[in-house]
Amino acid sequence: VAATSTTSTPQVRVLSGAEEAQATFLGVFTRAGQPGERLLVIDMGGRSTELILGEDGGILADLSLPLGHLRESSLSPEDEVRAALSAADAQRFSAASVDRVVVTAGTALTLTHMAALARGEHGEERHGRAATFEELAAVAERLNTLPLEARRALPGYDLRRERSLSRGASTLVALWRALGVSRVVACEAGLREGLIAARRRG
Repeated sequence: VAATSTTSTPQVRVLSGAEEAQATFLGVFTRAGQPGERLLVIDMGGRSTELILGEDGGILADLSLPLGHLRESSLSPEDEVRAALSAADAQRFSAASVDRVVVTAGTALTLTHMAALARGEHGEERHGRAATFEELAAVAERLNTLPLEARRALPGYDLRRERSLSRGASTLVALWRALGVSRVVACEAGLREGLIAARRRG
């Protein structure tokens, strides 16, 4: 949803899927991209996950998948990803075709932050953290196998996401594996920042 205003009354307009993808990519690229760099942005929400491929602030392709940290499924995360992502789309959004993979939204930011802290980094800043697939998979494994109190003691564990973090982490790792992701960088910017950037561009 985007809010616009006139001299009298604010107006609210519902964004199309394409507009939301464009704004999210622009927000990420403005904060974390470099000129000429091709990015794959992965944005997991509660009910869906967006794959956005683009460069120089503009998108080349986008895809919405029925994968989210609040979705309930009888399938394993690996089977859920296989059911949602076709072989053709896995190839089209392959990490091998981009310069960097950037993740945004809470579950991915938390997982990347936890991986960085487990590696020995310090601080609460989540933006700009980087982690390899192996580091992220190890965190997801701990989230899904350790007893509750041990999970809560992990550096960077977010109690606000306790209900969905373990499942969301496993689904993200399964998706990253399917796309051939070897390393991700976290970005706190997204849709809101993209809408602001687009408005400034006029």
